[in-house]
Amino acid sequence: MQNSKLIDLLSKLSSKDLTKFSDYVHSPYFNKHKEVTQLCEELVYTAPKFDHPRRLNSAYLYAKIYPQQTYNNRKFNHLSSQLLQLLYDFLAVQRCQQESAQKQLWLLEELRKYRAEKHYPYASKRHYKILEQSEDQKAQQYFYQYHFHKEQNAKFIDEGGRQYNAHLQEGNNALDLFFVLEKLQVACDMASRNIVIQSNYEWTMLDTVLDYVEQSEYAKYPILQAYKAIFKLLTSKPAENERYYQQLKQLLEAHRTEFSRKDLMGLYDHALNYAIKQINQGAIEYYAEALDHYIFLVESQLIFMDGYLLGWDYKNIVTIALRQKKYDWTAQFIEEYQHYLPPDIKETGYYYNLASLYYAKADYGAALECLHNVEFKDASYYIGAKIIQLKSYYELDAGEALYSLLEAFNSYLRRHQNVSTYRMQANANLIKLTKKLYRLKSDKGILSKKKYKVAYDKFQQRLATLSPIANKDWLEGEIFKLKI
Repeated sequence: MQNSKLIDLLSKLSSKDLTKFSDYVHSPYFNKHKEVTQLCEELVYTAPKFDHPRRLNSAYLYAKIYPQQTYNNRKFNHLSSQLLQLLYDFLAVQRCQQESAQKQLWLLEELRKYRAEKHYPYASKRHYKILEQSEDQKAQQYFYQYHFHKEQNAKFIDEGGRQYNAHLQEGNNALDLFFVLEKLQVACDMASRNIVIQSNYEWTMLDTVLDYVEQSEYAKYPILQAYKAIFKLLTSKPAENERYYQQLKQLLEAHRTEFSRKDLMGLYDHALNYAIKQINQGAIEYYAEALDHYIFLVESQLIFMDGYLLGWDYKNIVTIALRQKKYDWTAQFIEEYQHYLPPDIKETGYYYNLASLYYAKADYGAALECLHNVEFKDASYYIGAKIIQLKSYYELDAGEALYSLLEAFNSYLRRHQNVSTYRMQANANLIKLTKKLYRLKSDKGILSKKKYKVAYDKFQQRLATLSPIANKDWLEGEIFKLKI
């Protein structure tokens, strides 16, 4: 029972949802089988870890539910299947409760079926108000608008209407908008994946869709224009990309208040990805662009997940700001937004990024102090922290501490299989080259110029041919300083 699909799904529910599910099973409207209710009670009792093998044993549970009967495996499996189906139904009902517009549409259809004339007008107004206040993506809003007008037209026909009905035209228009926007969004997703993973997705009907969006009547829909700009940005020649990026930026700045939060997140994700791509290609002026995008996403909390700022985004923002030498701004950001980090990484995320700030300001002692008493369990933070320590010891000429760290770092990479092969190799190469670089730094002024030049050239050749290498730009900068 412990490895069953039922326990697997139950273990993914929050405590709050488990309580709701228990209430759902106890409701006679949804479940009239007391044995299923008993099984639910027994299983929920072992939540949230479901780590009581004895209490999850099938024979034990069967005896609790049927104390006078001999264990029947077929009967117990049927009972478990009934509870699992209730769990599936519960999840669907949960989703239905969250979809106010869809729920209201179903209500309108039922009211029309029952000819509840006193209730229908109120329900129609209620649906319209829900759409006005909706935080759904625009495509979903157009979808609901289409079905609303379709329902209104069905009622018109049921009542014997034969003359012109505006709902038929408005439904058609909403359907067009839904289709065009959905096609643009899917095409953008395909184009993005074609770039990132070299897939071969092929979009269809895009010429027709783009022709529609080019028509003057569609200029009043900023969301369509924004996704058209993104599609062009993803599929045009590099020389034309900047024009479409600027179009997207202008649309975002001019129409922020018109887009839903979900739409804004999707649009800014494309803008941010483009800026980061330019940075990776050496266009350092895009650090300012990326930081501007991040600042808006953080201040509006669009980037937050369940009320938290993810550690990855916190770290990215700090890194980008430090590349622009915005030390005061970064210090304020680190302090202010540490309170929004998820509890499990709050301490490590805070001290890691504070160490990054001190290192960027060349206060290597303070950087090391930040990392001294913090245990980094997450592999990404651990490796990042070791690299800050590595570079700080190097800058402080703390040779003994540096060699000790490099040994421990290398041992960690060999032991931890959760580190990707690429990342392990890149950091292993960083360790090798850092050892050689520090020896070269120590030998400068001691070796003859001829011997030093041979060692220097050998290191440069190794740096140029070895791949992959983590923090290669740092190594390149340090070897340049040692040139004579």
